[in-house]
Amino acid sequence: MNDDGTKNKFSATSGFSEINSLANWQARITAADSTKIVISPYIYSPTQESGAARTFGGGNDSLGGVEEIIGREPSAFSASLRNVPQSIAKVLKSLQCENVGVYLIDGNGNVEALGIVDENNNEWIMPIPIKAFFVGDKTHGGIDAPDANVIQWSFVPNYSDTLKIFKIDTFNVLSDLCGGGVPPTPPEPQKAYIPDVTSVRDYVTYATTSCVFGKKSAHSTAGFTLSGYLDDENLIEVWKNGTNVMFLSDADMYAPDVCKAMFARCNALTTLDLSNFNTANVTAMSVMFDGCAALQTLDLSNFNTANVTAMSAMFGGCTALQTLDLSNFNTANVTTMYRMFDGCTALQTLDLSNFNTANVTTMYEMFDGCAALQTLDLSNFNTANVTAMSVMFGGCAALTTLNLSNFNTANVTTIAQMFAGCAQLTTIYGRDWDLSLPEDDGNMFAGCLSLVGGNGTTYNSSHINGEYARIDRAGTPGYFTQA
Repeated sequence: MNDDGTKNKFSATSGFSEINSLANWQARITAADSTKIVISPYIYSPTQESGAARTFGGGNDSLGGVEEIIGREPSAFSASLRNVPQSIAKVLKSLQCENVGVYLIDGNGNVEALGIVDENNNEWIMPIPIKAFFVGDKTHGGIDAPDANVIQWSFVPNYSDTLKIFKIDTFNVLSDLCGGGVPPTPPEPQKAYIPDVTSVRDYVTYATTSCVFGKKSAHSTAGFTLSGYLDDENLIEVWKNGTNVMFLSDADMYAPDVCKAMFARCNALTTLDLSNFNTANVTAMSVMFDGCAALQTLDLSNFNTANVTAMSAMFGGCTALQTLDLSNFNTANVTTMYRMFDGCTALQTLDLSNFNTANVTTMYEMFDGCAALQTLDLSNFNTANVTAMSVMFGGCAALTTLNLSNFNTANVTTIAQMFAGCAQLTTIYGRDWDLSLPEDDGNMFAGCLSLVGGNGTTYNSSHINGEYARIDRAGTPGYFTQA
């Protein structure tokens, strides 16, 4: 919208290039002079009634008793602004007393406006004059409809006589709605914030089978019912269909700072789409997917974990999970990893080569019960600050080789059953571990029936505690092999 067309007209041949000399065409911004220009949000459900005839006479007032047509009434236009921040509605309301004209622009860049030819045969694009411009207060749609503001005006009589649709090749509706004579700075994406875990768990229950956090444009809502909104700003819609739930928004969805137990024990959940789930502000992911026993695939390639400090039991009990790509995880600030993959019985491969564990203090039961895990490269693990390693690899029955050559156990106080039940484990590459402090080293190698040290020392059920946590040498038996 802008003010009257005498100031804000544009050449039909050069498009809207002159707009830079008049005002900045930015949403919610008005010019300092009288050439105000405001881009309204997208409007929905437009309706228009053609202006009726304005008559005079009839009966004894006109010849033959026939009414005379003396003009026509304005054409009423009405539409809806949905889920618009009220700060935008306030700016639009401020134009209600202005002399206003409108350019109508669709998503394809077609501009509907008046086409005027002057005496020199130059064609001009001019705004469509309107009267009685009005923006209503917010109406709350409840769970059945989005919140909205009504927007309406009247086109002046005979407005369509010179109405034309212009397709301007030099004008892009997505990028050219700002001026200044320089390439526009892309607007910052709108952000929607998930309040907390409780708000999600009100919809995602133990019976939920599929859950989506996505863009509205990427997901069909056919068969689903709008159940409400996840956030106070009504930017995140909640759609449900039986045990299926979708959280959809045009904005980027930011997860709460604490995501602890967000999907914990959702043991019916088979599908989880987190494509529009921004974790840039998250500090805690403990127990986030714990107990999701039916979940078969989990794409976390978009996860930002730079601020996360806690990952304990994050994937615990995900018994159907066969693959897990964590190659993009930044664990530099993580301090707890205990039970992180505990009970992931179907997990076959796990690449943690990018993990930074310099600040981690607890790793007990980290891989406990990962019975299908065949390889595990931990050669870059920094364990200098770790105090607890008990049952770390307990029950990893398919592991044949472990490279723990970089493990530093100087601060470890509990290491019991660390390798218990690793029946196929033949080789542990390591060094002499300092276990002078731990008293809790019982059954450290219990059940490691295939284990052989570098000098040929074989498993002996009489030596399953921490005493053999050293390199196997002549005269000094141990279960480790020099790397």
